[in-house]
Amino acid sequence: PDEGWQRQLSQACPAWDVATLRLALTGIAGLTEQPAEYCGPFKQSYFLDAADQERILDQVDQAMGSRFDQHLIYSHDPLSGQGLLDIQPQSASKSTALTYLAEQSDVAAQQVVFCGDSGNDLQPLTAGFCGVLVRNADQQLLKGIEQARSQNPLLRCYQANGRYGLDGYYTAGVLEGAVHYGVLSEQALHQALTQQNVDGRSSFSMSG
Repeated sequence: PDEGWQRQLSQACPAWDVATLRLALTGIAGLTEQPAEYCGPFKQSYFLDAADQERILDQVDQAMGSRFDQHLIYSHDPLSGQGLLDIQPQSASKSTALTYLAEQSDVAAQQVVFCGDSGNDLQPLTAGFCGVLVRNADQQLLKGIEQARSQNPLLRCYQANGRYGLDGYYTAGVLEGAVHYGVLSEQALHQALTQQNVDGRSSFSMSG
């Protein structure tokens, strides 16, 4: 872990206590803690029954109140059908983490490219970075981006649609976005695609 980032969060979020938060949410029906690798000292993640989302989220709110200075990010896994809930301190978000990394690297926000596919990516995609929506982005995120774009027509958020010999899904969408913003040249991408065909590898999806 980055010690500077950890220190910044500890100072900015004195009310955050992940151990007490876990205890507060124990026993809520339909809410299941995710494996340890998806949680951390400043992020607590759960699976939840999407069919009973409203009741579960209401109970979560009641159990926590505002005592942890937290914010909740709900998203939906289109493959499993499960609801996903991330709980973090207000100051610990993908946007603030990207801002921290950009400042540490002396890079302007306008030079940072962020790619997303689900509802928990909405904040960083609308925070002033160069956003990329991969083609498999879920409906929750697409609706959020549409709403954000209606409020800010200048929003930089490219939607991958299958260019440069790629299909725009998953990693292919990331590469397409990288070419769009000039991080990767079209020539370099074509060289990689050619090498992939020669080697018989399939590390990203190509259009037919």
